[in-house]
Amino acid sequence: MDLLYRIREAQQRVAQSSASGGPLASTKTATEVPLSDFLSSLGTAWQAGEIRPTHHRKARVPHDWRTREDPFEHTWPKILEWLETEPGITAKQLYERLTAMAPTLYSGAQLRTLQRRVKVWRSDRARELVTRILSGADAERVKADAATQRQPTPQNDSSVTTSRE
Repeated sequence: MDLLYRIREAQQRVAQSSASGGPLASTKTATEVPLSDFLSSLGTAWQAGEIRPTHHRKARVPHDWRTREDPFEHTWPKILEWLETEPGITAKQLYERLTAMAPTLYSGAQLRTLQRRVKVWRSDRARELVTRILSGADAERVKADAATQRQPTPQNDSSVTTSRE
């Protein structure tokens, strides 16, 4: 971004001096700009993204369909049972139980998908508990707030198969 600012500033000086007919006494040439300053600005230049005034990012339309088959469709009731009996269990521990139970069905690639599913389940449970505590008019307001927020369901979570934990 700093590099872009310096380029635009130099262009304005050139335009001003050519309009007035005077020499470019204060403008630095490319050889006068230290190479180290130029190279250090390249490291973060990509973060600014597209900067042309005519450029517009394309709007991303969120989709709610699955792109892959759900690997936990058949074992989700068992996972729910484990989560109900041990709410503090981590998704990684659940995944280790699943791989011990059926090693041919699961590889290390589905761990992140299970982590997402467990996160959604915990979010839903927390919302239920808060709603139960805030009975009456407050509960209706919380339900209305939750309905306006777009929450992914376990069937609609993205199934990127990368392992992070």
